Amino acid sequence: MTDSVMNLGAVAMHRHHNYRQFFYVVVVVAATAVAAWYSYASGLFAEAYQGMGLGFTVGFSILCVVGLTDGLLTSWFISSNINYLKTGGLDSEQLKKSFNMESFTELEPRLLEEEIRDRLALKVSWIRYFAANVAKLGYAGTVLGILLALIPLRDLQGVDEVFGKLPEIVNGCALAFVTTLVGICISVPLELISRFLDSAATELKSRIFRALHASKTS
Repeated sequence: MTDSVMNLGAVAMHRHHNYRQFFYVVVVVAATAVAAWYSYASGLFAEAYQGMGLGFTVGFSILCVVGLTDGLLTSWFISSNINYLKTGGLDSEQLKKSFNMESFTELEPRLLEEEIRDRLALKVSWIRYFAANVAKLGYAGTVLGILLALIPLRDLQGVDEVFGKLPEIVNGCALAFVTTLVGICISVPLELISRFLDSAATELKSRIFRALHASKTS
């Protein structure tokens, strides 16, 4: 059976898709960029760098930038394929190219559904990976900061010596608090993007499965 354009309803057959999934992610990324710029302009970034040090600053920056970039690319992949499906049906060359398949209708429906589900799950899972590791990096900074704050107290002989150790204690507390705060601030937009991508992937799977079932029964 050859591929054919499936009529998925009046809404689905609109010629121009609004790419709303991609738009949502762009809004979150833009808001994160504005927040980062404000932090830099107001001196908060410098304070955070002073509290965290180079290692944690670089780690958080890499996870944030790579995670947001992955969110943009994945949301574009899903939105564009929803558009291909709407305008060209299962016969869309772009849709088949995106999933690296020569034909959708020649495969067993159950196997095809599993293949599409696995591929989309893999794409969406990366953003959750970045969000989880941002949180873990924040937890690591919290534990390390508390540890650095407590170590100077271990060898104290009297209360008077506490004042001499205050700089080390304060630096440890700063590391703990700042890494926790930064981890939360970065993981929130990544988790939000993850939810958008989960919803978008579910919509794409649903549309492909409906079109596939319609082609098998026609």
